[in-house]
Amino acid sequence: MSATAQRKAGAVGPSSRLVLLLEKFRAAHSPRTLNLDGDRWEYITAGGTETTLVILPGAGGSAEIMFEIVSALEPRFRVVSIGYPSSVSTAEKLILGVRAILDANGVEQVFFIGHSLGGLLAQGLTIRHPERVRGMVLADTGFYRGPRAWIMTRAPAYLVTRLAKAQMNRSTRNAEAHEFWLEYFSETLSEPEQAMRQRHQAACLTDLLLFLRQHPIDPNLDWVRSMPVLAITPEGDRSEQKHLRALYPTSTVHEFPRDAGHASFIVRPQEFSDAIASFVENVVVKYNGDA
Repeated sequence: MSATAQRKAGAVGPSSRLVLLLEKFRAAHSPRTLNLDGDRWEYITAGGTETTLVILPGAGGSAEIMFEIVSALEPRFRVVSIGYPSSVSTAEKLILGVRAILDANGVEQVFFIGHSLGGLLAQGLTIRHPERVRGMVLADTGFYRGPRAWIMTRAPAYLVTRLAKAQMNRSTRNAEAHEFWLEYFSETLSEPEQAMRQRHQAACLTDLLLFLRQHPIDPNLDWVRSMPVLAITPEGDRSEQKHLRALYPTSTVHEFPRDAGHASFIVRPQEFSDAIASFVENVVVKYNGDA
């Protein structure tokens, strides 16, 4: 029985709970748009405190993809969740678009919550505008490489969509609400522009890698030495943890069990949102104490 069918039948379970939560979320959070140089950006705002969290999703992610995380965080923070236009394929346009959304909403300083592609984008934005960043959460950050990179950037649309569906199936197979996420991604990936979105965002990953090589993060820079960073990684990913600790001396690590894979915000949403909230609140308390 699908998640939607479970809800209609009155069944109670992880998938039917998320169906109801998503309906409630959509009713309370109408997407907002910003047009920039021909690209249509979509984002969602929630909450209303002085501390602002900006969610930057992974490739293919929309403004609502982390609705469960936004719902958990908005009682304590202001949250801006951003979706990337299907037409954007460069790091520069991603950086300019996110900055324009922050400016349009009067947001001066933020905590970036970046997942996968979003983690790379968060670092690119911070390189450009360190004065606007209070801290970063870098979750499951990585690149498409080898054959996967070629397929995502050059293959026919049907093959890109098939690969994306297979990846989503693998990423969510250990989630309690696996049925819900299968249905959700199946509907999302059936949208006409999704193949182009996947292809362009794979190109963004490659371009962000080039950007970070051209603008290396120097551990001796003042902003790097003082930047609070939380790395969310799967158990056993010592190379990524070592890399981030070398880059950011003040970084800490929250290690998820290996079964969380590359989608910890889906497989373990409560732990994911709790880790973010604890990190942000600790930084705010420390900052207020030092002020």
